[in-house]
Amino acid sequence: MAEQLEGDGHRGGWLRDERVVWAAVGLITLIGLGLRIHRYSQGLFGDELSTLWVVRGNGLSKVLSTVHSDAEITPPLYFVLAWLSVKLGSAPELVRLPALIAGVAVIPSIFALGRRLIGTQAGLLTAAIVALSPFLINGSGEGRGYSTMILALVLAAFCLLRAGDGKGKLWWFGWGLFSCLAIYSHYTAVFVVAAMFAWSLWAQPAGRRWLLAAALLAALAYLPWLSGYLADSDSPTTQLVAILTEFDLKSIVTNPILLVFGSPYMSPSVREVMTGGPGPILALAGILIAAAGALVSVVRSRREAVESVGSGENSHPDRRDAVLVILLLLAVPVGEILYSAASSDIFGLRNLTAAWPGVALFIGMVVAVNGPRLRIATGLTVLLGFALMGIGTLDRDRAMPDYGPAASWAEREAGDDGVIVEETILQGSPTPLTPLAVQLDPRRPDFQLGLPQGPPPFYFPNAPDEWELWRQALAKAKDSRLVLVEPRLLDQSIWETTKPNWVSYDFGDRALAELPKGYEIEATRTFPGIVPLKVTVVDGPDAP
Repeated sequence: MAEQLEGDGHRGGWLRDERVVWAAVGLITLIGLGLRIHRYSQGLFGDELSTLWVVRGNGLSKVLSTVHSDAEITPPLYFVLAWLSVKLGSAPELVRLPALIAGVAVIPSIFALGRRLIGTQAGLLTAAIVALSPFLINGSGEGRGYSTMILALVLAAFCLLRAGDGKGKLWWFGWGLFSCLAIYSHYTAVFVVAAMFAWSLWAQPAGRRWLLAAALLAALAYLPWLSGYLADSDSPTTQLVAILTEFDLKSIVTNPILLVFGSPYMSPSVREVMTGGPGPILALAGILIAAAGALVSVVRSRREAVESVGSGENSHPDRRDAVLVILLLLAVPVGEILYSAASSDIFGLRNLTAAWPGVALFIGMVVAVNGPRLRIATGLTVLLGFALMGIGTLDRDRAMPDYGPAASWAEREAGDDGVIVEETILQGSPTPLTPLAVQLDPRRPDFQLGLPQGPPPFYFPNAPDEWELWRQALAKAKDSRLVLVEPRLLDQSIWETTKPNWVSYDFGDRALAELPKGYEIEATRTFPGIVPLKVTVVDGPDAP
C-alpha cells in the first residue's frame, strides 16, 4: 500500500535519497526531544508521585510486591525501569527517564511503521505529529508507563508487518515480545494487541501458525502477573478512578477530541482546548479536508476498479494495511466503551493513550491518499497546527505546577522555626508523597491538609480533618511564621460536583480570612502553571 500511496509525489527525487529521509527523521526527533526535555524538567505532579514513592529507597522485590498489591493499579514494567533509573542519582526527575527515552524513541519508530504502511511522505508527517503532540509530549515527561506502552505497540505492529512480508520467523516472536511488554506497561494496550492479532489472522493467513505460537508465548509470559491484575481490579483506587471519570455520551465524544488536540492536564472543556490558539483549529481543518478528499478518492478508485475488471488495469490498492490503521485507531475507544458498559468505567482520557499510534497513522493515511496538491496543502496545514500546539507547551501557564521555586521560597520565608502547611489537591491521592514534599527537606512540610494516612491503599476516608490540622499548625506557629502553599484550581466546578469529601477548593481563602487575633498576612506570591500555586506567609502573634 505504501508504494501506491506515494503516487507521483515520490517522483520528486528527494525521497529517494535515504540520507535525506533519515536526516529529516533525525531533525524531527531532535525537535521532539527538545520539547520533551522542557516537560521533563518541570516539577513532579499527579500519578508519577506514586511511581517515585514505590521505587525510591526500595529493593526490587519490595517494588514488585507493592505494585502487585492494590496500592497500585498498573502493571509493573515501568516501575522496574524507574527503579533502575533512580539509581543514577538523587534528582526526583530521574523517575521520568524511561518515559523520556521511550517517548523520543517512538518518533523514528512510528516513521518506520508509517513508511511501511502509508509511504515515506506520510511517514514523515506521522513522525512530526507524534513529535509535536502536546499529549505525547506530556506522556514523555511523566513518570508513568504510557510512553513505554506506545513504543512497545509501535514496535509490535512493525514486527507483525515484517513477519507478514516474509522477512523471517523471528519477527513473529518480536510481535509477541513487544505485545507482552505493552500490556506489562498498561492494561489498555490489550485492546490494540487483540486488534493486531485479529487482523493478522485475517490478512496474513500463511503465518497463522507462527502468530498463534507467538501469542501463546506472550500469554505464558504474562501469566505470572494475572494475580496482580486481579488485585488491581479490586483495588479501592480503581473505584476512585471510576468516580473521577464519567462514562456517558459526552465523554465518548469529547475524550477522543481531547486526546488528539489536548493534554491530560489541560482544561477538560473541548471549547477551551479548541479555541486556546490557532493550532487545534488548523490541525482539525487540515484533517477534515484531507478526510473529505480521501473519501472522494476511495469512491473514485472503486469505480475505476469496477470499470477495469478483466482489462488487466486494476490498480485498486491493497486494503489490508488501511484496515490495520483503522483498527489501531478504533480498538482502544471501542474496547473501552464495551468494557465500561459491561463492567467498571475505564473510559478516561489517559486510558485512551494506546490509541495514539492509530491516531497519527490515520491522519497520515487520509492526507496521503489525496492528489499531490491537496496532499501538500492539507499536510502542511496539519503540520502547522501541530507545530503551534507543540510550541504552546513551552508556555509557563501550561507547565506543571511550579512546586520547585514555590518550595524554595516557602522554606526561605519560614526559616528554621517556621511551619510549612501544604494543601494537597485531593484526599484521594494514591500515595503519601506530595509534589511539595518532593522538593522540600524530608522533615517538611509540617502539615499536609487532605493527605490520607495509614497503610495503602491511600483512600480519602483516611484523611484527618483539615480544620483540626490547621488549628494545630497555627498553634505551632504562634511564635514564628506559618507558610501556606495551596494549589489554585482554575476549574472549581469539578470539586463542587464530585462525590468524595475533597478538601474544599476555597479552604485557603476561608482559613486566611478567619485568622485568629494577632496573626497577620505578611506576604503572598503566586507561581504559574496549569495549577497556579499561591504561597501565603503569616506572622504569628508572638513572632519576633
